Amino acid sequence: MRGVESAKAKIVLYKCALYSIALLVVGILQVTFFGKINMLGAAPDLLLGAVATLCLYEDGRVASICGIISGFFYTALGGFSIPIYILFSFLSSYTLWIIRESGFPKKHSSYLIMAMLAFGAKALFNVAELSLSAQSFNFIETLYRVAIPEFISSMLLCPISYLIFFALTRIFNKTTYSRKE
Repeated sequence: MRGVESAKAKIVLYKCALYSIALLVVGILQVTFFGKINMLGAAPDLLLGAVATLCLYEDGRVASICGIISGFFYTALGGFSIPIYILFSFLSSYTLWIIRESGFPKKHSSYLIMAMLAFGAKALFNVAELSLSAQSFNFIETLYRVAIPEFISSMLLCPISYLIFFALTRIFNKTTYSRKE
């Protein structure tokens, strides 16, 4: 029994290490290339889109750990100024995974719903963070200038991270399944 649990833990660590490399690459692309695009005045969040993909196709442990790693990369690369985003990213990944486990189908169209939930939660998180840090806060203006543009730009470009991480989940799960046999 202990050997089986040890093998499962090794697979989780193996996947998390490989996904971490891909998350770092996507994070760097998000900051360098896609950060310059600024669709509608906001930069898209490809890392959260990647986490939504992992929540749809991976084990909860892998998705949650990658959520933490994604939040760390997002914060470290300058995407968010406070480290609380790491906790937000973890909670988002865990919540999305629970939604998936409650009977949500593992289909391509399901990803769009998962991404909408993730980016909607991030929009609310951004509004809350800005309301706490700003000296003067206008809710409607914050929605209009920050939350909605980031939501739309993230939704328009989330297929990029979906395609990358969907392919990786297929490759990594095929590799781990062949190791089990």
